[in-house]
Amino acid sequence: MGGIIALTLGSFAISYEQLYHVAVAAGIPWFMAIIYGFLTEGFITIATMAAVTLSGWARAYAWLVMAAAFGYSLWANADPGSLPSPVVRGVPVVAVPLAVHLGLLMHEAHAARKVAAAAKKEADRVNAVEAREAQVAQRIREVEAYALEVEARAAQVERNASEVANAAVAPVDFSTVSVDDIPEESREVLAARIMARVASTPQARSYWAKKLRELGKPSLTVAIA
Repeated sequence: MGGIIALTLGSFAISYEQLYHVAVAAGIPWFMAIIYGFLTEGFITIATMAAVTLSGWARAYAWLVMAAAFGYSLWANADPGSLPSPVVRGVPVVAVPLAVHLGLLMHEAHAARKVAAAAKKEADRVNAVEAREAQVAQRIREVEAYALEVEARAAQVERNASEVANAAVAPVDFSTVSVDDIPEESREVLAARIMARVASTPQARSYWAKKLRELGKPSLTVAIA
């Protein structure tokens, strides 16, 4: 970086000295000729910065202006005697509007970049919010699906309980029933229900105590007896 700065300053010093003499030779007062070199080389610098900063047609325009300024500086340094005095005097007049125009273009480009950056930041924020909302919505759907599943299971449990509670024991004729008529897996349950239904009938209690002894259910036999 230091070498680039030294090279730039050295080139500027040599070009400035020649441009100063060209301005004096064209009849420009010496105290005004002092800034003439700064004007020409500075305009080249500004146009270069604008060309790098701008885009599209504005960049092409800035490169064109820079090339014109560079060509004039090269002409003034290579063959100063061939430069007409009106051209030397007219350079500042042309440079002023061009410099202002380039400055306005650079300002507009800077403002546009700021707006674009703000818009991108806002778009990123909106996208992040939308992504978060999508995650929340997905979670809500999952919870709703789980709630429906739990509700379905609860309904099934309730139906099963209702079926068990509403299951009725068929009427039994105590004089003709036999232990062999009762399925093996249902004997204990049926015996318990019969016990509850006939607990107030002494004859039935005696009868079923005998039957339960045959079933090998002494605990129920004691309860009935």
